[in-house]
Amino acid sequence: MSTFAFSKANHNIDCGGKIANSAITTTTIDMNGKVITSVGSAINPTDSTNKIYVDDKAASVIPTISVTLTGTSYVLITSILQGDYHISVKNKVPDGPCGAFFLAKSEANRYPSYTRLTSSAGLTTHERLDIRWDPGQGIELKKTGSNYNGNYSVRLIENT
Repeated sequence: MSTFAFSKANHNIDCGGKIANSAITTTTIDMNGKVITSVGSAINPTDSTNKIYVDDKAASVIPTISVTLTGTSYVLITSILQGDYHISVKNKVPDGPCGAFFLAKSEANRYPSYTRLTSSAGLTTHERLDIRWDPGQGIELKKTGSNYNGNYSVRLIENT
């Protein structure tokens, strides 16, 4: 079992229980590509943390909603009336379509500027995803055909 270089260093513990005057607090520590284990969740803004904490925070920052698409009917994915958004849609239906879109509009009573960034059709058909954001309405999503009915994951990211 190896020991860290600072384990033999002389150091003091101050009244607050913090290590002072040691290699830990006065230099950087090169982990030489090794993993630090058993790290707890962050409490203070400058704390290090573990992967579970980071993954949970990332998921809460960019929420994913699940929508069910059936036939060619539009489904409301958000009631937002204006703004600038990147929307990505991932199929949970085997071989179903997926896509990504940019939509922006400055006022609720206008049509959006719209860009289909990418789109992958269903495997055995040419069905794609389509999106609309009519004046005074929320953003809606649909498939262009009657196949691949089921759940789709939607991420709505506001561009700032």
